[in-house]
Amino acid sequence: MAMFSFTDGVLPAGATFRRAAGTWSRTKRITYTDFDFTSGMLPKVVTVQRAAGPWSRRSSTGALELGTAANTARFDYDPPVENMIPNGTAVQNASGGTRTVTAGETKVVAPALASGERAIEFYNAGGSTVSTRTLSVDMRGDVGGEIVYFQSWNAGGVGSGLTFKRIVLTTTYQRYDFTVSVDVQYFAFGTSNTGGANEPVGAQTYYVRRRQLNSGPIALPYAETTGTAIYSPPVCRGILFEPSRTNYHLSSDVLTGRVTAGTVTFSTGRASPTGAVAARIAFADNSIVAPAANTPITAGQSWTTSVYVLADPATTINFGTNGLGATGNNKGVTSNVTTSWSRLTYTNSPASADSGLYMVLGTGAVGAGTGGSITARTIEATGIQMELGATASSYIATTTAIATRPVESIRIAVPTMADGNYLCTLFYVPGTYGSTNFDVSLGRVVSGVMTIGIPDAQRPGVLQMVRVPSLPSGVIEVGTSADTPRFDYDPATGALRGILAEPERTNMFLQSAINNTGWTRDGANIVPDVLTGLQGSPNLSRLDAVTTISAGGNIRVYRQAGDIDPAKTYSRSVFCKLGTPAYKFLWITGDGGSQICFNMETGVVVTGSAGLVGSVVALPNGVFRFAVAGVGANAGGKNTFFWLSDRSAAPSVGNSTPPGTFCYIGGAQSELGATATSYIPTVGTTVTRPAEVLPLDWTAQAIPDGQANVLYTFADASVKMIEQQIADGLSFVPVFNLSNYTIRSISILQTPAARSMTIGDRALRSTVLTDIGSRVATIRN
Repeated sequence: MAMFSFTDGVLPAGATFRRAAGTWSRTKRITYTDFDFTSGMLPKVVTVQRAAGPWSRRSSTGALELGTAANTARFDYDPPVENMIPNGTAVQNASGGTRTVTAGETKVVAPALASGERAIEFYNAGGSTVSTRTLSVDMRGDVGGEIVYFQSWNAGGVGSGLTFKRIVLTTTYQRYDFTVSVDVQYFAFGTSNTGGANEPVGAQTYYVRRRQLNSGPIALPYAETTGTAIYSPPVCRGILFEPSRTNYHLSSDVLTGRVTAGTVTFSTGRASPTGAVAARIAFADNSIVAPAANTPITAGQSWTTSVYVLADPATTINFGTNGLGATGNNKGVTSNVTTSWSRLTYTNSPASADSGLYMVLGTGAVGAGTGGSITARTIEATGIQMELGATASSYIATTTAIATRPVESIRIAVPTMADGNYLCTLFYVPGTYGSTNFDVSLGRVVSGVMTIGIPDAQRPGVLQMVRVPSLPSGVIEVGTSADTPRFDYDPATGALRGILAEPERTNMFLQSAINNTGWTRDGANIVPDVLTGLQGSPNLSRLDAVTTISAGGNIRVYRQAGDIDPAKTYSRSVFCKLGTPAYKFLWITGDGGSQICFNMETGVVVTGSAGLVGSVVALPNGVFRFAVAGVGANAGGKNTFFWLSDRSAAPSVGNSTPPGTFCYIGGAQSELGATATSYIPTVGTTVTRPAEVLPLDWTAQAIPDGQANVLYTFADASVKMIEQQIADGLSFVPVFNLSNYTIRSISILQTPAARSMTIGDRALRSTVLTDIGSRVATIRN
């Protein structure tokens, strides 16, 4: 048999490759594999190992989620940006009193009010259907001491879901918030009753600015709106990957009842990130609160204390640690406290042994570094922690005893790797791992499973990605050079699949990367290039559902893909990855309504219109390439729509895709032909990949000129026999006649010029000859 093999990564003798200069792509082999954690899901071969014990993480709502379950990946999120109130600065309706809007604030002159009367109302167009949400506003009084009831209710009026909060205003702006659980369509300021007691108020003047309504139990950082409600989903930063730590503060959520110095007044604060109600602490001049951890201290050890705080208005506070015995261990800093929840941290390395350290918070001097006492301050605080280590780790809630969070490790299934130790690289979210963003750790492989432990530095951090060496994989490479053979590699394993030889194709999408400028959106926003460098796929954007979609609806993006000939066959494809688990269906439709539904969780074609053919290519990290092929009339016209839905029934703008729902999407391609070819990136214009020519010289393999049956073996092990002409020893790969374009080998089966057959003493009655080569086989009696 004569053969050209393309499984060595080089062109065999006798084969040449020609292609004009133009954009092309291929999967290039790399000598490592990256495991990414920024999508909010673990790669399928990865697990997190941790014993049962207390832990926390910052969830997608912006609050801390507390748990104790073993082997739980703690994905850490930047909180959403959300304000359901279309105009957060302007008063939308007044009921009684007068109002004047100047310089971003509303002055309200309220008359004397009997119990239950409202001085001013704000309408929230459309209300809210989130079961738990937080209402917040910035207010100040004219002279201080004004009493206002901050109220909310739904369309049914006061008798149907009224909630309220009594506020005593100061002359400086403060942010007031409270959690509600009714559909909020209005809120107002005026009087109400509490516990059955009436409280009429006299005429008073106050000022209002910055109103916000957001989902969840805590107030998010203020998001300004100017006519349209806004929502941007939480962003997954990675997974928390931390050594074992112990919180030595008991009753960590509670600051009341602690040791104090000077005049310290406690009252009830608001809901905090820990889920507890914070203590509102008013410090007089030169006063402190000092919770003690009461654990012996060794000289030179690093101890870190932390606490969650906010203030209205923003202020500064002295914060640090003092030694129970040695005053030389008293150290601290003056820290900023903002109007949004933040976490103060301070690390002290005592110069001498001590019977213990305690946290110091207030206006009094906190040892060296705080610059002495400061004037009166009011803050809210909760979630105190004292731990042995040079940096603060995630919050560990305690009650009547200290609590320890178990150490974590990562396990990766690596069946092709030999037992042994491998030096892996860990990439962290900037700012979460000290002064560096990466570290190394040994990955130990035993029986096809790699275990990666915490690096030797024993620092906590938010892990974005782990790079495992000696585990080949593949990434997309884009080029433009002429006459470059495209050896294609498996993106999961890095194994050579063969040589790509494709016909000319044009990506008719002007913008292959799905973004806000190149694509029309219904109810959606696009955050570009959220997932980058994934194995085998282009960069993926995040397609987010937002609150601006009219009447709810399935979100979608679409754009025109040039003129469509109704008699020709087209392929349209896109790379996708599951985001919100319940919204796992991606629909690809055309103008005429023909459509196919794909499951982004399982990577299967669910259903589709007659005349359309769907196909799926599975890639690593949960990414799939979905493709639809059909004649132009069935494919549905110029526009291609990508819909995100929770159902396999046909999508529409009447079905609900709630805010916060998302998926990852990118690498869109529309081309003439029944098969989706390799990805052709475009930026603002269509791009054509030139046809590839692969001449084969059979002379050295003794194949004569003439007709020959040539056998093509492809990367997926399928084969195709094509009758071809050999002239002057050359044949050419007929790329226009192939349905698979990744070729492993091309061969011609040869037979001898003559062959003798011995039948014995019986006469040959009949036989069947199958010609599988270019030679003639003759049977002689």
